[in-house]
Amino acid sequence: MEHRWGRRWDTAIDATLFSRRCAVGRGRIRNLSLTGAFVQTPFAFRPLSLVDLELCLGLSHRKETHRVAGTVVRSSSDGIGIEWSDPLSPEFMRLAAVANPGPLSTLSDRSSSAGLYA
Repeated sequence: MEHRWGRRWDTAIDATLFSRRCAVGRGRIRNLSLTGAFVQTPFAFRPLSLVDLELCLGLSHRKETHRVAGTVVRSSSDGIGIEWSDPLSPEFMRLAAVANPGPLSTLSDRSSSAGLYA
């Protein structure tokens, strides 16, 4: 049984997955929380693999590229579960603001020891 603290937000954000600084392929972030995300992808990753997600966020005429680092904590036939390396990084805060612009605006005031788990 999985146990998660905190709320997950459904998303459909496209991302390029990187492992060891090499692009592996494309994926789509299906949901995210303060501490992790599920990325739908056909590519297999071993648990504890370090990955980066590269995202193009913003309006169509003003997109910005961001990278968010994480660790693969589970793998399934349709994707991977990732735990963020630094859930309060500016890059993650931008991703969180795009996913849910309301309540996440206050997250930057929290310390990295918030005690929430994916």
